[in-house]
Amino acid sequence: MKTDDRYVLGLDMGTSTVKAALFAPDGARVGLQAEEYLLTPDSQIVEADPEMYWSPVVRATRRLLEEFKGRPEQIAAVSTSTFGESIFPMAADKTPARPSISWLDNRSSEEARDHRACRCSRDPIDQRPGRYRTDLARHQVPMDGAP
Repeated sequence: MKTDDRYVLGLDMGTSTVKAALFAPDGARVGLQAEEYLLTPDSQIVEADPEMYWSPVVRATRRLLEEFKGRPEQIAAVSTSTFGESIFPMAADKTPARPSISWLDNRSSEEARDHRACRCSRDPIDQRPGRYRTDLARHQVPMDGAP
């Protein structure tokens, strides 16, 4: 490991596990840490406190950096990948406005079915289930402090 090498931190948010990995300039994996979390669906509603996702990211990343033989300043980039179209509504002060809505949430299934049935749009983006979760978050699910 050269002291001037630059590394990439990869964060992979899965449905039940976050993985933090560090990669060298040649693509070799330098380290890997994982942290599980439990998402418990309640019928059609699948929501969670955003902290449930964030805390495992922090723990896995800290362990990864503790085992890293280089310096944190050598990490030149962060790359992320995530599970489906989960939504994390944020307030103006950059804090979570309400619990997240998971990609597993099915409250928008009827809207998606109706939209596909009427063939309102052939645009591929309109066919994605996440489009309807976004509508759900915007129109049907109250934000904290809302009447």
